[in-house]
Parts: sequence; structure tokens; C-alpha cells
Amino acid sequence: MIDSIFKLAKLTAKKLLYRLDDNEVDELKYISKELGITESALNNTFDKAFYNKKRKNDSQTDSELAFEIFRRRIQRKRIKHTFLKIGAASAILFLFFSALLIYDNPSTTIIVNAPSNNIVPGSKQAVLTLPNGQKVILEETLTDREASKLASMGIEQDTNGLIYRGEDFISNTLNTLETPLKGEYQITLADGTKVWLNSASTLKYPSSFTGRTREIHLDGEAYFEVAHNPNKPFIVSVDNMKVKVLGTKFNINSYDKKAIKTALVSGKVSVRINDNERILHPENQAEVDLRTGIVNITATNTEKTIGWTQGKFIFDDEPLSNIMTTLSRWYGIKVHFSDSEIQKTTFTGTFHKKDNLEKIMQLLTHTQEIKYRKEGTDIYITK
Repeated sequence: MIDSIFKLAKLTAKKLLYRLDDNEVDELKYISKELGITESALNNTFDKAFYNKKRKNDSQTDSELAFEIFRRRIQRKRIKHTFLKIGAASAILFLFFSALLIYDNPSTTIIVNAPSNNIVPGSKQAVLTLPNGQKVILEETLTDREASKLASMGIEQDTNGLIYRGEDFISNTLNTLETPLKGEYQITLADGTKVWLNSASTLKYPSSFTGRTREIHLDGEAYFEVAHNPNKPFIVSVDNMKVKVLGTKFNINSYDKKAIKTALVSGKVSVRINDNERILHPENQAEVDLRTGIVNITATNTEKTIGWTQGKFIFDDEPLSNIMTTLSRWYGIKVHFSDSEIQKTTFTGTFHKKDNLEKIMQLLTHTQEIKYRKEGTDIYITK
């Protein structure tokens, strides 16, 4: 009985957030029937009209935030006993029946720390430096003049980013694509290779690949889906390390100037530094120590690694220091910790890159029992 109530509460919360799959829809109907709840009574709780009206009146009812805070607290405590399950179910059902209360009594409003002076997330933006030294500011759309200039050099822009039509424009001179803090950008190279460039990163590449190899240079982080060409290997140079591929999907992170991480999603690559070369297989990561030249290969979760290309930050038992470093590049903030112990606090969860920083900080502070204050773009974190 308790397990059914707990499951009902979880499925109900997911339906309120439009996250049920087809199997879960059927399961919700079955459990509701098992507990004697009619379908019409259940459906009456999913009318969002009132919530939309409240938002238009500048009131915020953030059920998703409230549910996430609760869910992560429960996950952190690792509930094992029945009486704790009852408490967990009761807490979730409290959110559920709070929604009912609001629906039936429009004068009642639940407000979850409505933020002010939000620090907004980053966006698609970059600066392209052409071989002749001219710079082009890249955002969602180009001006007619900029579009015409790029078209004359075989470069187009679509909804994803830039596309090089290098076959008709033979040139070995390098273009430079730079993303600022709070920026990211996607580009399709002349050979058809797709590159996602993360914040505060630089990519140097030719307009077309004319030699025996396809070599580019990276500083920062990028995810690659390399066009297959067994006769012309694709090489990414990062400092004095080289990653060589024929056709594959992989991510390189070189933000840490002491070590470079290469994670392989599919295919096969070789990682080389000095005379040390190692072969990397899918779901593995090579970490290259730039001081010693040692290459350490470990298993990795590539879904987490490339989550940033899909609009998510995915953390798995990650130290708070690493989390805040990642967020600082996307939100353009500077983070200050009151002591080193706080930096070691770990967190597991997923954030959406489109969310304002305040929402993410609320989740972190509620689940990790830390405090923060904001002064402009400076974030101060204490116990």
C-alpha cells in the first residue's frame, strides 16, 4: 500500500512537469485505479490554467524547484526503511495536495523564493577571426553585410552555426573561432566534421583541408563528430598533445592546464604526447598529465561528459569546487569559498543550462546545507 502511494506521488509530480513516458501514463492509471482514485478526479488536478494566470500576475509557483529540492534531499539521505518511505511519500503528496489547494482556492499562493536581479545563463555567441584578420561577431543571426562577407568566402550560417563549403575555396590559412564566458557555438568544418565549442574556448582551423591530414588546434573544451575519411586522419592538437582519429565522436577538455581529458563516445582514437601513444575505446577517458607525459585511461560516463552539448550540466558525486568552476564559465561569475572544506562537498544531479543561476544555487543550498550570497557577479559560499 505504502509503495503504491509513494509511486503514485512520484508519477503525479512527473505528470505535473510533463515528463511521463507512455509506459508511466499506463502505470499511473493502473495505480490510481488500484487505490480507488477515479481518472476524472485525477485529471482535475492537472489543469495548468490557474498557474499560467498566476504567472501573468507576476506570482511564481515553482513546483519543479520544490520537487527537485525534496527529491535530492531524499536521494542524498538514501532512504532504506519503511517509516522513512512513509515520510517521503507524505512530503511529496504535500506538494501534490498543495497544488490541489491552490486550484480550489485561487487566493492561496505558494511562492518559492522568487529571485530578483537574476544572473542569466549564457547563449550562442562567438567571435570569428578570418585569415585576413577581419573579425565577425557571431550571434543567433548575422547582418546582411556580414552574411554576404562570409558567403564570398564559402561560409554560411544556419540555425545551428557556421558551415564551411571548403571544396570551392582552397586555403591552408587558419580561421580562429573564440567563445567568451557565457558563450558557446557550433561549426561544421569543410570536411563535414561537426564541432561544438564550449565557453571560454578557442578553435583554429583551415577553410579547407588540402594536405594528407586534417589538423586543427583547440584550447578549452569541444565535442567532435568527425566525418569519416580513412585516407586523411583528423588530428586535434592541444598544447603538445595530439588526438588522432579517422571518424568518431569524442570530447576534449583542456581547461585545466595541467591535464587534458579526452573522452570517447564512439569509434577509436589514439592519444599521443611526446613518444607515449595510447589507444582509446568507447566509454573510456584518457587523462594526459602535461608535466610528466603520463596517460591514464579510465572508464567514464560519456553521457555526463557531453551533457553540455545537449543543454545540461550533469554531475555525479562532483566536488562543489568543480561544479562552481563549470557554472562560472556559463554564467560569467566569480566564486569565493569561505574555506577549503566547503569546496570538497560533493553533489549528484542535473541542471538545465537555460535556468537562471539563482534556481541552481537554491537547489545546491537546499540539498547540501550551504549558504550563498550574491554581490553583482561575485558569489560567496559559506556553511
